[in-house]
Amino acid sequence: MKKAMLMCLSIVLARSGAAVADPVQSADDVCAPAADPCVISTTVEVDSAYPLDFGLRTVRVSFSGELRGSLDLSCGAFEAEPGNTWMTVLSPDIVGDVTITASRGCSLDAGTPCLTDTACSDLGLGTCSAGDGGIRIAGDFTGNASGLMLRAAGDIALEGKISAPGKPPVSDGGTIYIESTLGSVESASLVDVNAGINDYYGGPGAGGSVTIRAAGDVTLRNHIYATGGYAQIEVDAGNDIFVLANIFAQGRYGADSLGGTIDLAAGRDLEIVRDPELSRPVLNMSGGWKKGGYYGVTYGGPGGYGFLRAGGDLIAGDKALLWGDSGQSKGATDTSPLSGDWYFEAGDDISMDSTVLARAWGRYGYSLHGVSMDAGDAIHLGRHGRISVNGARSGEVNLFSANEGPISIDGRINVTGRKIPATYGGNAYGYGGNVSVYGGDISIAGQIRNGGPEGCGDMSFNGCRLLVKSGGKIDAAVGKQYDGGNSNFFSMRETVHVESGGSIRAAASGFHSIFYREGNPPVLDGLVTPAPSLFPQAGTGCPVCGNNEIDYAETCDDGNTAAGDGCDGMCLIE
Repeated sequence: MKKAMLMCLSIVLARSGAAVADPVQSADDVCAPAADPCVISTTVEVDSAYPLDFGLRTVRVSFSGELRGSLDLSCGAFEAEPGNTWMTVLSPDIVGDVTITASRGCSLDAGTPCLTDTACSDLGLGTCSAGDGGIRIAGDFTGNASGLMLRAAGDIALEGKISAPGKPPVSDGGTIYIESTLGSVESASLVDVNAGINDYYGGPGAGGSVTIRAAGDVTLRNHIYATGGYAQIEVDAGNDIFVLANIFAQGRYGADSLGGTIDLAAGRDLEIVRDPELSRPVLNMSGGWKKGGYYGVTYGGPGGYGFLRAGGDLIAGDKALLWGDSGQSKGATDTSPLSGDWYFEAGDDISMDSTVLARAWGRYGYSLHGVSMDAGDAIHLGRHGRISVNGARSGEVNLFSANEGPISIDGRINVTGRKIPATYGGNAYGYGGNVSVYGGDISIAGQIRNGGPEGCGDMSFNGCRLLVKSGGKIDAAVGKQYDGGNSNFFSMRETVHVESGGSIRAAASGFHSIFYREGNPPVLDGLVTPAPSLFPQAGTGCPVCGNNEIDYAETCDDGNTAAGDGCDGMCLIE
């Protein structure tokens, strides 16, 4: 009774600001040893120097409860009710850490805590499957550049806010680590680990770090903000990743800071799609910029890195924006910021209906790498899909199908060189980038634009069949290109067909080279200028019986694989 009276008195003093209560030193100071769940309905001062071990009991912070200080807590399940700040890290001068671990029990001994099946099997105690082991938080977390670690054997579900931005005197954003070792993570929390201002030199610090891992799925339903430069945002799921909100790892306005890194890796599918209740999802790792010096100069920082990987399909919907530009740069003493780089990898298909930007802004801005897509099978750039890597020196766009799957380009690819006013020798400046497409059947109903005032990069297409549909354009004739035209290289093991209304263009000083299977010359019903150089070649083709084309090793093809009609199922004359 005396201990309870002292605790109540300390809570009242802490709330009134008259004094700060001493922290509890054990789980028994919070709840009776047999209380399950342990319900925290008042303000409890805690300190991570005194770990709170609740065994495999459930700990619940109610609407009226709050934890204050730093924390190291272990339990069988952790819950926080909505509408309140469940955890406040005290003192703006100290970066406090919070760790919560929710364990299950082993199937053959429910009293032995575990986070993984291996922990139980190594002891001969079965699997890690007894009990809850989940974390469900609906309230707010508030800290100053703090560290928050949530580890659970079961599922993790988050709502409310997780706020750990940099605040003076700490300038860097906080560190958030969330992991479900056997379940899934669903986050509807707004996460803020933005950089603050460094009091020493006046500029912003670095963006924080957010890591989310799960053995199952990861679903992001609310935004993650880690602006300030050098931020690291990593999501790793054993199964699927669903992104329905914004992920910001951009350099901060007010500093020519580097964009951060966004790394998403799904064991199965990765989908970036719009939540009808939110704005379109934006993944932003572009560079920051600032104004300063004479003549209103704007200094831009380089873009960051984006890695999107899926063991199965990678899908980006038509409302998504993937933004990896450099920071803005202009003025009398213009800087040369580099764009960011996007890398997309899928074990199966890539379907891209989103806008992907990796542009370099500035008089001498380079896009360098640009955008690459590496799929095990098909790649589809949808009608709303846009890829732009243009700059003073534009970057590259590479589409690669490892198993020679079909590649269709129904949207737009822009690698043109941005026009910069006349510099040395009185010539305008701006050079196009390179495009490489490697797969099976390649179809183009959209547009690929290349060129620039100074010159144009090269483009190559390697596959089985090339079909430029009516309205489709491969246009490398943009700009004056006073430095000479480019080379468009087409190497197809079966047919090349440019439909009426389709076009392939290069500058007058450029040229096209078309390599095709011997005996199967290109059908150029559309516009191809300048006139191409044609090179028949022997070798193994890509036969597909039933496509109305007589391919390699076929002697007929009547559009089906039925026998008995003069052309058998192998497309050989019967």
